[in-house]
Amino acid sequence: MSALLGYLNRNSFRVTPHMRERALQTVGSSLDHAAAAVNAEAGGDLEEAYRQWDIVFNNYFPKA
Repeated sequence: MSALLGYLNRNSFRVTPHMRERALQTVGSSLDHAAAAVNAEAGGDLEEAYRQWDIVFNNYFPKA
């Protein structure tokens, strides 16, 4: 997350505050779904794990 913030700060002349906030929200949402996927896999619920990873990768996660 700090790398993203550093990148956005270095390139702030190209990024509006709204774009920066939206990017941070998107990264946070992806982190939440990735954590849910890892937890689902650890609990043996592979169907839910795949569903969560599919959300993270915008429907491009390989199907089992």
